[in-house]
Amino acid sequence: MNNLQVDDDTVDRRILYQTPFRAIFADETGSLTNKGENSWAIPFWKHLVQDECTVDEVLMGGIICNNEVQVRRVAFSAYSPGHFRG
Repeated sequence: MNNLQVDDDTVDRRILYQTPFRAIFADETGSLTNKGENSWAIPFWKHLVQDECTVDEVLMGGIICNNEVQVRRVAFSAYSPGHFRG
């Protein structure tokens, strides 16, 4: 998604995450999150809340983080429950 501009202050919610709640928005200009250039918008999961982040479930539908953190997707494929023991 490139060149997204959010200039309308009357918008009640900028992001509405839906199942499976895994989207990651990299905000290069800061116009989406109002957290400055290279900030992040991610869905709310308690383990993702960091000091550099703010929970904003009303407008942003999740967590917004400044550019002091890096958000990355981690995926496991073809795993079984036994792979994560020990």
